[in-house]
Amino acid sequence: MNNILILISVLCLGKSVIMTNLLPRMWHRIVFGFLCVLSIWLFYPYAIETNKINIENILMQQDRMLDMTLFFVIDLLLSIGFCWVVFARWNNRTIGRYTVLLSYIPSLLVFPVIFYLQLNLSFLFIGTSFLLLTAIYSGLIFVFIFCGAYFVGKLLPETTLRLELVIVFSGLLFALIICCTVFHPSAKIFSQSTVINFKDLYFSFLIITIIFISGIFVPRIYKHFKK
Repeated sequence: MNNILILISVLCLGKSVIMTNLLPRMWHRIVFGFLCVLSIWLFYPYAIETNKINIENILMQQDRMLDMTLFFVIDLLLSIGFCWVVFARWNNRTIGRYTVLLSYIPSLLVFPVIFYLQLNLSFLFIGTSFLLLTAIYSGLIFVFIFCGAYFVGKLLPETTLRLELVIVFSGLLFALIICCTVFHPSAKIFSQSTVINFKDLYFSFLIITIIFISGIFVPRIYKHFKK
């Protein structure tokens, strides 16, 4: 489970950096970076008292996976709306007054991801002050979000390519959480082995074959006699 959460975290951070680059103004990127830093300090009292193993055990429950799936669906829809508004603005199309608000909403998944990575700090640096780690971590997050968005714009100057990457990352995240839900250990069904009734099996197969052949040839025969 830890590996899956780390993979989700990496994809979320990459998606957030690209979406931050697509924000309309430079100061919007700065504000979003400060919001990420603010979330770290708001999460600090909970992170210092929360056990990472307990969080992972809770997330392993299928009910929690279903709740996460709903959150990922909402984020996917917001990301699609974000890309649509950015593409429309790039092509100088008219955008509704309320629809344009979607272009100011980067990925919402980055905030729970930041909290989860914050939980891992005490396990990576045992014996170090958690307050000091949080201060360094908040600075690194701001630099990563703001500077990462700047370098994404330099390395990928095509707006359409960045929009495609946002959709790809969103699709990968959605597919990953769906796989975790569908293939969850508690979703497996175990039943006792029973003897196969071959007589009923052959009879069902014969009926299906007759229906299939009738569906192919009956319309042709009807059309032939109609002529």
